[in-house]
Amino acid sequence: MTTIRRLLPASGIRSVFDQARAIEQSGRSVLHLEIGRPDWKLPPGATDEAKLALDEGFVHYVPNRGVPELRQAIADDITQITARRFDPETELIVTSGVSEAWSMCGLALLGPGDEVIIPQPTWNHYQAVVEMAGATPVPVPLSAAEGFLLDPQRVADVITPRTKLMILNSPGNPTGVVQPAD
Repeated sequence: MTTIRRLLPASGIRSVFDQARAIEQSGRSVLHLEIGRPDWKLPPGATDEAKLALDEGFVHYVPNRGVPELRQAIADDITQITARRFDPETELIVTSGVSEAWSMCGLALLGPGDEVIIPQPTWNHYQAVVEMAGATPVPVPLSAAEGFLLDPQRVADVITPRTKLMILNSPGNPTGVVQPAD
């Protein structure tokens, strides 16, 4: 794993973040668009609930799949919205963010010999996880002139018997483009 990790490039977004932070520390105001950090405070209710949880001692590890009550609430919400049922004990996992979720999925599903179609530009973590799993990223360039929309023929042209996954991030990061349903 050390060898693979050393081959992965540092995140360009984090480099920009470090530069923005240095500018901010010099006293200038910075609106952070590089890491997707909102520039607003949490709603008062959320802050109050977080303080209450801390006051009540909710500071310990939770089950690996996430807080059971949260998983049950998510399962109930999915059922209400879609009429589909998921068992919160065996079919749902709550992660702390998309980086953790994609890492878990990519490392569980991919291996040497697998290919993953990745529209470009995109969030660099997709390719990093593919490479950590020993799989091969297959870039599909998106064009600014074409509105960063996927061209189905370009995707079809790179599909092989080794294609295991395709990343479809909509709205796209970093472009913000929403791919149309068709």
